[in-house]
Amino acid sequence: MAGEKVWLQLSPFIARLFNAPLTTGCFPAKFKHTIIVPLLKNNGLDEDLLKNYRLVSNLPFLSKLMEKLVQIQLQCFQTAHSIMPIHQSAYRQNYSTEMVLLKVFSDLQMAKDR
Repeated sequence: MAGEKVWLQLSPFIARLFNAPLTTGCFPAKFKHTIIVPLLKNNGLDEDLLKNYRLVSNLPFLSKLMEKLVQIQLQCFQTAHSIMPIHQSAYRQNYSTEMVLLKVFSDLQMAKDR
């Protein structure tokens, strides 16, 4: 409850903070700052070999939040205007790559039958 009240109080400021870059097209430099940390892929790997590491990028919280909000808005727009291809499964809720594989398999079976 207390956390929800804080969000309600902060929401107008966060909305202004996000709307300004979206309307001007200028992404804040502070949102672009990231800390990149090399992490060992698996325990027991040789720590002296660079290939055993993967880089993890830690972006600021507000940057990730803005990214998620833009993604939601884009997805809603694409869905409302039927822009997304019918068989697009990435970035869509309730669509899986399994469905795409079934479609491809079905298409191959139909082509083979012809």
